[in-house]
Amino acid sequence: MFENSSKESAIQKLLILYIFKSIDFGLTNSQITQIIMETELMNYFLFKQYIAELTENELVTEDSDSNNQRYNITSKGMQTLNYFISRIPYATREKIDFYLLQSKDRLVKDTQIKSNFKKVSEHEYTVELSVIENSTPLIELSISLPSNKQARLMCDNWKKNASSLYGDILQLLIK
Repeated sequence: MFENSSKESAIQKLLILYIFKSIDFGLTNSQITQIIMETELMNYFLFKQYIAELTENELVTEDSDSNNQRYNITSKGMQTLNYFISRIPYATREKIDFYLLQSKDRLVKDTQIKSNFKKVSEHEYTVELSVIENSTPLIELSISLPSNKQARLMCDNWKKNASSLYGDILQLLIK
């Protein structure tokens, strides 16, 4: 379906490893896919094939944390990348570095601030909010609300204002 030389596919796999090394924290499937698509490094189908092959060859790990799977580079992946990094064109590495520099705050926020809700009954929704740092929950809240609209609004507000809300909650509890 997609023709790709072995040299080209090796470089594209190295690009994926380079992204993981450069970002230095686990990325969700949607985050790494977004990076690949926005930087136009390769097409979606090749990316999915390569990430599966990298995982199968233990160059990347796939870990699950609550609702998300996260990918991380392994020590074997780091050794491979360090050995072959010169094969990645310098301009491509610069493109990735620039994109990650522009996007890192958003990516970190996406991994540290979590909010979701689920319908419990006709007039009850449970909202789960959390702030996580270094895989450790700093705060986890579970709140029941009567409507979908309120649950969605609370999740949106948490994502936008979690750091100040977290500080406000701590201040209220410490007083």
